[in-house]
Amino acid sequence: MELAIGSKYLIADVTTALDKTGQEHLLIVVKGSWHFANGRAKPIQAMPHQFGDMHSGKAGISAPLYESDFVLHKPRCDVLFDARAYAPEGKPVRELLAGFQIGQQQKIVRIHGPRHWQGNQASVGAAEEFLEMPLHYGYAFGGTRTLQDGTSESYTMNPVGCGFSTDPAALENQPMPNLEAPNQAITRPDVAYPPMALSVQARNWLPRRSLSGTYDAAWKRDIFPFLPEDFDVRFHQAAPIDQQIDYPKGGEEVMLWNLMRNTPEMRFKLPRFDKVPIRILMRNFVVEEPVAVVDTLFFEPDQARLTAVWRASMPLIASSNPATRRQLPDVSTIVIAGVCKNWWEAKMVGAEGCMNCAKQRSTLETAPSEEECQQEGVQHDAIQ
Repeated sequence: MELAIGSKYLIADVTTALDKTGQEHLLIVVKGSWHFANGRAKPIQAMPHQFGDMHSGKAGISAPLYESDFVLHKPRCDVLFDARAYAPEGKPVRELLAGFQIGQQQKIVRIHGPRHWQGNQASVGAAEEFLEMPLHYGYAFGGTRTLQDGTSESYTMNPVGCGFSTDPAALENQPMPNLEAPNQAITRPDVAYPPMALSVQARNWLPRRSLSGTYDAAWKRDIFPFLPEDFDVRFHQAAPIDQQIDYPKGGEEVMLWNLMRNTPEMRFKLPRFDKVPIRILMRNFVVEEPVAVVDTLFFEPDQARLTAVWRASMPLIASSNPATRRQLPDVSTIVIAGVCKNWWEAKMVGAEGCMNCAKQRSTLETAPSEEECQQEGVQHDAIQ
């Protein structure tokens, strides 16, 4: 199988994945990255694919920052941040607001300096001054505590956070959360506050965990090793629901507030995302064109970097009839973005070489990109 990418700024990888019915799909994951500044985003070398999860510390007991790129489908676009809040003008503050807006979707977090529960009734302690604060769930309401009898209690919506306990007296002088909703102050450790952050919500936390389906005796007896029938594909969304948007097309305005050092407000527009066509040539010369959508936007404001993930898939059909069979070995070529139109047309009819280009090429060679053709002065269009 050949993979041809018509842009030096994109990377792609291909694998297979099963849906909950056991149907196998060809999965194509494309990534691109941009450096953003006020008013614009400039393409840069794409960040590599992530094959496992990233955490702020030790995996499993620290806040997740990003998840594997290789899931079959996300019904919406995750907006994720690996970010810190910064005091404006570099002057220490005890409290500030930080957040983002993309199109009509906005999220604001209230950030406090370090503070602790006071007294055996756990009253709110005064916040200290700070210059910067991480915006992942390790600093949000939640946590896990070992009790006197050796058992433990955990806040199932955020077991890696801080400030939670069913016994307020046990938290005297213990850290309070630094992050909270702007309209809901945290005043008690035993109230179910929504944890607030801009990073990933882990798969094993509520409410995301409830979307994974039912793994009971009936599932083990009748369905294993496939996913349960009540598995909800929204389980693949790594962002909390207030950081999920419709698939962006590009051009939407982005605003970041207090997420960059010495830059209280950053504004720019998302790059165009709707010009990354995908074409799949089968060995029987049938061409498939699955639709690629951007379902993950990952912001790293400290690096002024944005990374987008396009995802496309195609069901692979197992059949003894060669005319209807569609398996991974039957895939000949996958073309992403614009490559030489003449090379592609020759490839589609099984020709050995591109006959309409000024520079003759074998179709066994890697497809030239639009940029390469322009540099060579070749008179033809790239496929779009």
